[in-house]
Amino acid sequence: LTVALDWLSHFCFPIWSSLYIHRLALILNIFMLFYLSSLISMKYETPSILTKSSFWIYTTHYPLTLQIRSIHPQLGDWEQIAFYWISVLVITLACLASYWLGCRLSPQIMNVLTGNR
Repeated sequence: LTVALDWLSHFCFPIWSSLYIHRLALILNIFMLFYLSSLISMKYETPSILTKSSFWIYTTHYPLTLQIRSIHPQLGDWEQIAFYWISVLVITLACLASYWLGCRLSPQIMNVLTGNR
């Protein structure tokens, strides 16, 4: 519901409080993501690379996000949505690949960088 309200207030019917709605949606989505992840992990077995790399992805995604924002082209509404989701996928895969490569090349250094998580 908050995602739909965020999308509508940002793209379709811009209002003065759309930034507040966006921030509320982000905060609520974090809790929903935790809840859904908990349910999924209880029901299904998750691959160990996903659980071990989550901290690495959390700490390394922001610089990549800044790079994507700096090259962000002027796009239409639907193109911006597609660009956003494609960039989320690319950033996640790049962080996951860097974690896997780091673990293969020097697991001791990755243990230090991730705090032995």
